[in-house]
Amino acid sequence: MTRHYDDALLAAAQSGATQVVLLAGGLDTRAYRLDWPAGVTVFEIDYPELLEFKDGVLASMGAIPRTARRQVATFLSGPWQSDLTAAGFDPDLPTAWLAEALISHLPGPSHDALFERIIEMSALGSTIATDTDGISPSGQSWADVRDALAAEAFNASELTRGYEERTRSSEWLSGHGWLAKTITGRELADRYGLEPDGALAPYVDEFDARRFLTATLPVSYLH
Repeated sequence: MTRHYDDALLAAAQSGATQVVLLAGGLDTRAYRLDWPAGVTVFEIDYPELLEFKDGVLASMGAIPRTARRQVATFLSGPWQSDLTAAGFDPDLPTAWLAEALISHLPGPSHDALFERIIEMSALGSTIATDTDGISPSGQSWADVRDALAAEAFNASELTRGYEERTRSSEWLSGHGWLAKTITGRELADRYGLEPDGALAPYVDEFDARRFLTATLPVSYLH
């Protein structure tokens, strides 16, 4: 949920994180629409073509970012760490990382590799927010979902690349010294006073089962 991530990033910034990194940020406009504390820099990592398109649209509307903004035109499968540093990122400063609608699309090894790279670049006090905890929205194992789709007439291989068993993100991060917690879609809806109805009604059960993860590397943690 957009507001959940907005609140998580702003809370991290208000607690001392001076860098925000949007992984596969796509058309994200948080640098423009959120009221950031002074001194925060937002880094947006995504495909060069997508960032160029977004820049063109925002420029045509006369949009002005509300904090420092840096684009990092690179691929997460490539040397994005060095590209991020070249854009002015400082790994010695606390950072708020956001991987929105990303983790569930990654196979197990890619899931682990991404988190490994993040923690290599994270100072004490850094945070991570993402939208899955290693299970499918329905509560089935990823393998069960993958096998069910494989029986369909169409080729679902590209849709199910990430549908394999792996360590839950919360468990993985906890094992590396992060304090991780999850919240379900239902709990988030209750927090914000939302009640899906109308066209969204058939998807309520699926949304209720989704898990959203936030994790913090405590300032007292010793590697």
